[in-house]
Amino acid sequence: MSINRLFDIYKPYILKLDNKNKYQRADLLNKDFLIIKSNGISIYYSAHNEVVNSRADMMIIGICPGWRQMEMSIRYAKQLLNKRLSQDEILKKVKLKCRLYGSTRENLIDMLNSLELHKELGVSSSDILFNEDYHRLHTTSLIRYPVFINGNNYNGNSPSLLKNEFIFNIASESIKEEISHLENIKLILPLGKAVERFLCSIYKENENIYNRIIKGFPHPSGLNGHRMRFFRENFHDLKLQFSSLFSSNKMR
Repeated sequence: MSINRLFDIYKPYILKLDNKNKYQRADLLNKDFLIIKSNGISIYYSAHNEVVNSRADMMIIGICPGWRQMEMSIRYAKQLLNKRLSQDEILKKVKLKCRLYGSTRENLIDMLNSLELHKELGVSSSDILFNEDYHRLHTTSLIRYPVFINGNNYNGNSPSLLKNEFIFNIASESIKEEISHLENIKLILPLGKAVERFLCSIYKENENIYNRIIKGFPHPSGLNGHRMRFFRENFHDLKLQFSSLFSSNKMR
């Protein structure tokens, strides 16, 4: 399933890019890939968040993609456009390759294994969540496309997700629409405090969604130097939340 897909709009610009092993910012952070801009906040296109796994019962949510995911998604999409694949196949492959790429994914898997999520799922390790044929997980961001503040990756804090009207409206509309397509969702894992606060704020009157949000899970990025301390401090509560949601929702 797709929602508000922009691939058709930006495909011509992807096709006209030179073939490179890696694109530079000047190649992509330009008017060709710009979606919208306001007061130093720029949102650009990336190709990896345009597929929704409507069968999923687990959801992992970040703030927004960064430069690394943007560059990789467009480079990989260009490679696939040279093959005889349907648009749906291209976007699915790009999604699977680029979501939570690198050390962030590795750290997340380690944290989920520590919480014994794999035992709740009846599998050997939580890395199965990211296998191509695994259908229970959907990953996304509050804002599906990369956000840059004066050219830098947006971190959700400056400006505040909850206080900046421009960002708030885009994030709120985007994530509410996406969650509405996930009829089987039982567990929502926000990555970091900014995402958690945002979700809890917009869903505070909707207990059906609010009660499915995991609270206290730190962002697994290697740039988050406090993640392991926060994880240890919240470990028992996090484990209880996971166990409670699995038990009450009979997710097995």
